[in-house]
Amino acid sequence: EIPPSLGNLSSLEALRALRNNLVGSIPTSLGQLKNLTYLSLGINNLSGTIPPSIYNLSALYHFSVEGNQIRGRLPSDLGNTLPNLQIFSIAANQFFGSLPLSLSNATNLRIIQVQHNKLTGQVPDLRKLHKLQRFPIGANHLGSGTDGDLSFLSDLTNATELEHLRIGSNNFGGTLPTSISNLSTNLQTFWFRINQIHGSIPTELGNFVNLESLMMGENSLAGNIPTEIQKMSSLVELGIAMNALSGSIPASLGNLTKLYRLNLGGNNLEGVIPSSLRNCQR
Repeated sequence: EIPPSLGNLSSLEALRALRNNLVGSIPTSLGQLKNLTYLSLGINNLSGTIPPSIYNLSALYHFSVEGNQIRGRLPSDLGNTLPNLQIFSIAANQFFGSLPLSLSNATNLRIIQVQHNKLTGQVPDLRKLHKLQRFPIGANHLGSGTDGDLSFLSDLTNATELEHLRIGSNNFGGTLPTSISNLSTNLQTFWFRINQIHGSIPTELGNFVNLESLMMGENSLAGNIPTEIQKMSSLVELGIAMNALSGSIPASLGNLTKLYRLNLGGNNLEGVIPSSLRNCQR
């Protein structure tokens, strides 16, 4: 277990115990470490809940407890009590409830990792998070399966450094807003597979010339595969399987010469497999 006596080290600024065999719960006494800026307890066997006193360590800029069995709700004032956060990672735990509305008040956030939990509700307003780079929120129960679930994507257009956006395996419904054309051109991964998204594949996706992985399978997307995808010359992975797409496979997919994986199965595509795919030699 983590010794409660660590809470007596009043000058401690960083506590990093990543990848060990720690068990038990996080001691309440750690909330006494008012100078703590870096707390990393990820990939252990910790359980229980986060002591409320931890959320009052206002100097924290790095908070990570990913890969444990920690449960509980995130406090509604999280972004107010931890205003200096840059990295917030609770991935692969058992957190439930909603993402706090106050999260965007921690305007220095660069990384928010909450994937593989039991979170519900809508994604809050993120317009103030201009520095956000990584936002994986997949494998939760976010969204309601209806229109409007994806309005937060418009908020993320302010995050000009965004590189990784992964919202798959949730309950998001509605259509992809055309505002995604204004997402960062630095985007490298965009995953929204395994949701309830319908409508056509936006031609605006062609703007993401640095995108390496685009995964949109297992939704209800219909219409044709847009030829604009040929502009995404950095693509290594393209997954559109298990939708309701129709028409032919565009010959322009042969321009994606870096492609390593292509999955178009489970649709209503017809016609010939274009010979241009021989250009995809990987």
